[in-house]
Amino acid sequence: NYDVRIPAAGTNWVAGGLTIPKDSTRKYPVYLKFSGVGWDGVCECDQNPDRIIFCVNCHGLPSADATWETDYPAMRTWIENYAKSGPESWQGNYQMIGTSQGRDNVYYRYVFLRAARAVEYVKTLPEWDGKTIIVGGCSQGAAQSVAAAALSSGVTHLALGVPALTDFSGDKSDPKRPYGWPYTTRPPTEGECEYFDVV
Repeated sequence: NYDVRIPAAGTNWVAGGLTIPKDSTRKYPVYLKFSGVGWDGVCECDQNPDRIIFCVNCHGLPSADATWETDYPAMRTWIENYAKSGPESWQGNYQMIGTSQGRDNVYYRYVFLRAARAVEYVKTLPEWDGKTIIVGGCSQGAAQSVAAAALSSGVTHLALGVPALTDFSGDKSDPKRPYGWPYTTRPPTEGECEYFDVV
């Protein structure tokens, strides 16, 4: 098991747990598993004798030498406090950061860029079979998976469970459909919402 940190766009690092099977005579497919909504998947490490698994944390870490035990809780507090102090303070949730400040300030911009960076990283692993990259997750993890597949080359399979950040134009359909988490009350016609809609 490896605790991996990879420099990415912005001031944050891709971070997560990587496992590589022990048989060094073989090459393996890669499964990139993206964490779901909230603060789960802090440094998750799944095991499988037949594939490389990289469990990617949605929120990353602030630096290469940051620790999960001290820096991660501090970053979580900073993000939550930032969300509470913004124009969406009634929500107080990280997923609303920047939703009234233009698309370049939306929290998920860097989440999606980190997801794409994770794909680029696994393609450099010498144990990778050079062919198969599976990305997957549930909820927020599914949204990251779609973004990773759309923004990076080489993804061969997508495994999604109840994707979040989807169908923000559902209220324009006939009949109307509810749009996906985070169920922003901002009108879906605002450009920043549609820009991060993984549909």
